[in-house]
Amino acid sequence: MFASRLTYEAIVGFLNGYDIASGKALLVDGLREWLAAKLGYGSNLVYWVLAKKLIFPDGCPEEPWSPETEQHAIAGLIGLIDEYFDHLASDPKERPETM
Repeated sequence: MFASRLTYEAIVGFLNGYDIASGKALLVDGLREWLAAKLGYGSNLVYWVLAKKLIFPDGCPEEPWSPETEQHAIAGLIGLIDEYFDHLASDPKERPETM
């Protein structure tokens, strides 16, 4: 993927494309529900909005974001995805294909 500037939206677009190419095996099944449970609400929201709410608990900064804010958001998103995969690895019965 080429992106002139790494942004939260560019990373989300890449992840969504990868997820579709993998037959929706990467993120679609379970991540949104896990994020909503972690947040305590938002089961009707997409994963990238839920992630923003967890990354910026005091409210999302006004756009356009500074490069530092973009980096914080990207690191937060990747951290949440890592945490989700760790959760799945530690509790196999929670895997989406068995839910």
